[in-house]
Amino acid sequence: MVNGIKLLIVLLVIGRQVNAQYTPLLDNHNEWQFTTCYFGCPSDTYFAVDDTIVGSYSYKILEGFHFINRNVLLREEIENRKVYLMVIPDFGSPKEVLLYDFSMEAGDSIELFNYVTPYVNEPGYFTLDSIQLAPLVDGSDYRHFYLSANMPAFAGTTNAIWIEGVGSRTMINAPGSYPDINNVGQLSCFFKNTELFYANTDSIPGCTIEYPELGLPETLETNYRIFPTISNDKVTIESDAKMDDVQVIRIDGRIVRTFTPNHHMLEIQVSSYPNGMYYVVVNQGQQSQYRMKFIKQ
Repeated sequence: MVNGIKLLIVLLVIGRQVNAQYTPLLDNHNEWQFTTCYFGCPSDTYFAVDDTIVGSYSYKILEGFHFINRNVLLREEIENRKVYLMVIPDFGSPKEVLLYDFSMEAGDSIELFNYVTPYVNEPGYFTLDSIQLAPLVDGSDYRHFYLSANMPAFAGTTNAIWIEGVGSRTMINAPGSYPDINNVGQLSCFFKNTELFYANTDSIPGCTIEYPELGLPETLETNYRIFPTISNDKVTIESDAKMDDVQVIRIDGRIVRTFTPNHHMLEIQVSSYPNGMYYVVVNQGQQSQYRMKFIKQ
């Protein structure tokens, strides 16, 4: 009997330790590949690499796929195990909603939103039925959250599935939806910091990252400044020292333009640049230094 009590205590302690661990969803480089099978099974890619600040919070900017306006932002509160989504409209004030709550326990309910998706925009409340452990690409077990819609007819789905560290098994901004490869689609691949974290290759040959980091050296000095980081007109680069040359590079690695300012400030007109994310590389002498990124919108 004593041994049985000791075993129970050990199991409870282990359970608390497992519960105490949390795998963040967002990292420096996040890339999702979303597959739909109609005529063939093509995959669309979207990613969140760059940061921006709205109010007092730092957000990741969703880009690619149908996020071409880059007005959909994500932020994560790791201590609270919550992920938020903000949509910046063309007119009016930004709106932020709670996207995921990985602190939920079985029996808890949450109101969900599927903003900027083909799914029902406001599917209503879902109840967490259970949390189960299952392995991902690295072989480790991660929590899988199984939810049911309180009003399936209104929500357009009966169930939803989340994975801690990944998000929904459909689109990252659709927590109240169910994966269906032959309908809207499902998440096939998810990379964090260019490493494959989640894979479902039932309908595709494999997972290959499309937007790897460029491998640019980190800035060793703090004497470069670029502003604004989101612009549709121009960006300005300032330096405490003269800049030999400056390269503007697309996220896919293509060099857009090289400048030779040979002074402390450079204004780059970006109005004619295609919308997207750009890197800035400043060269001084024999040393290239990656400084910052900016978004052209």
